[in-house]
Parts: sequence; C-alpha cells; structure tokens
Amino acid sequence: MKLSREHSRIVRDALSAWEREQVLDAGTAGRLRNNLEPAAVNWRRISLSAFGVAGVFALCAVGAALADNWLMAMLERLLRLPWSVKTAVCALLAAAIFLLGAQRRRLHPEKAWSNEGIYFAGVLAVGCAVACLGRAIDPGSGNFPRLILLAAGVYGGLGLALESKLVWTCALLALGGGYAAETGFVADWAPHWLGLGYPLRFVPFGAAVTLGSLLLRNRWRAGFFGLTRTIGLFYFFNSLWALSIFGNYESEKAWHAATHLQLLPWALVSAAAALAGWWWGARRNDNVLRAFGLTYLLLNLYSRYWEYAWDVLPAAVFFTLLAVSFWLLGAHAERLWHLRPSVGKPPENQPHPA
Repeated sequence: MKLSREHSRIVRDALSAWEREQVLDAGTAGRLRNNLEPAAVNWRRISLSAFGVAGVFALCAVGAALADNWLMAMLERLLRLPWSVKTAVCALLAAAIFLLGAQRRRLHPEKAWSNEGIYFAGVLAVGCAVACLGRAIDPGSGNFPRLILLAAGVYGGLGLALESKLVWTCALLALGGGYAAETGFVADWAPHWLGLGYPLRFVPFGAAVTLGSLLLRNRWRAGFFGLTRTIGLFYFFNSLWALSIFGNYESEKAWHAATHLQLLPWALVSAAAALAGWWWGARRNDNVLRAFGLTYLLLNLYSRYWEYAWDVLPAAVFFTLLAVSFWLLGAHAERLWHLRPSVGKPPENQPHPA
C-alpha cells in the first residue's frame, strides 16, 4: 500500500500501539509494516506549479523592465526601426525558438511542460511578427482581422508539424477570434452580420469546428481529435448559453426592452441542446459530451433562476425542486437501464455456453 510520509507514520504508530496492546500479534504487525510503501512525490504537479509561478515572475520582470530607464531607452531605439525590419527580427526569433523547442523535445521528450513553454514563447514571437507585418504592408486599412486569421493559419501549420497541442490550441483560439473580428469588419462593425449577432454567429462556427475534428480522427494527427472536438463543443454550447441570456438583438437598448418571454425560446433551445448532448453522451459512453451537456444544462437552469425566480422564489425552494427533478430523472434512467438486456450476458438461471 502506497501512502504519503505523514499517513505512513500514522499507520505505523497505530500498528505499534495495537501490537503493544496485543490487538495484533508481532507477525501480523510486521507483515502490515512491510506492506507499507512511501508514495512517490508528484513531480508532475510540482513541475506544473513551478511553470505557473515562472510565468507570474516573467510578467513581473516585464513590468520591472518597463520601469527601468535604460531598458526603456533601448526599447525606444528598437521601436524606431522600420516595420519590415521588426517583422523580420520577430520572424527569425520565432523560428529560432521553435527550432530550439523541437530539438529539445527530441532530446528530452519526457520534459513535456518545459518544451511546451518554449513553444509558447514562439507563439508570442509569431504574434509580434504578424502584427508588425500588418503595419509594414498597410498601416491604415484597419483590417486587423485578416492578420489574426493569418496567425491562426501559422499556428495551425506549426502545431501539426511540431505535434504541439498547445500551439494547436492557440490556432483554434486565434481562429475563433479572427472569425469574430472578420465578420465584424465585413459588417462595418454593426451588431448583426447576415442577421446574426455575435453569440448566434458562433453556433455554426462551433458546430463546424466540432465536425471538422472528425477529419483528424484515425489520421495523421489523431491525437488532436479530442482537443479540437472539446474546443468546438465549448464554442457551440457557450454560444447557445449566451444566446439564452442576450438573445439575438441588434442593440443593447432592444435587449433591455425585451421581456423574459421573448428570450424564452433561446433558453429552451439552449436547454434542449444541452439535454441532448447529455443524453447522447450517456448513451454512447462519451464522457466529454456528457460533461458538456450536464454542465451547460445546469448553467441554463441557474441562469433561468436569476432571470425568472430571483424575486419570487427562495433559492432553497428552487434548488430543492432542481434536486428532486434530477433525482426523478436519474431514477427513471436507472429503471430503463435495468429493463434493458445486457449485451453479451446470458439470462439468469441459464448456463454460460461451453
């Protein structure tokens, strides 16, 4: 049995006390002591925590650098360089960082967190290079969304080539940001684009990313399937939940003028999608889809409480009703599960086939 040092000491003290009190004989107590093993230190958790602290101190270092007069003077001289030179410098820096990360991962594949940390520095360098490129090519157009989409494409290619899930995640996040910005730019930053507000725009986008993840299944980068699908489901369910709160109105004034009854259809659609995801995930033994469905179903119900019942129904009564309803749902599901014949299991009172 593996126990921490503190728990192991407590158990050993208890065994010694029981041995003195003759509750256990010496042989049994000895065998139990020999069965105790010290648990290994969770270096993975310590490593992750250390990298998080390193990131915090890196931000502090940036703040200190900005407060330093000599460093600021050098930074001002660098900023006077042409944007094309800045683009080349950032691109070369990004290439060097990614090459360093790839070489280090080849030599030390077990150091996953530090390798991904190097790649993240490369992600930041690519972002700077793309931003400088935009200023160098056309500083006055204001069409920065295409730069975000360009960055998403670069991140996507690098993520697939380097097999880095962190870089691939940055690609999917940049793709979502670029999609939102590009549709806003095309619509001249009007609240609606093709009749779609921002929450509603991300419903088909999330569905497209989720379905697009199937292209990675059982293929060259099959390990990216689950990550891509999870991010797609997040886009999809989160946008439906936002629709249940904000609707698809063209202005904040129209949203404030809307009644709860007018927002109810969006709430029902969001709840139905979450319930369907929960049910389908349970049916297919898909833990990710089941977790998304249950989480956003609960978020939907809590949001409806704040909207409809905050002033009229005590919180204890509301959550009691939710607990009872979910208990009844669980009991019904359990009854259906018992009625369903087990696959591959012979009926009771019948022998197994020879």
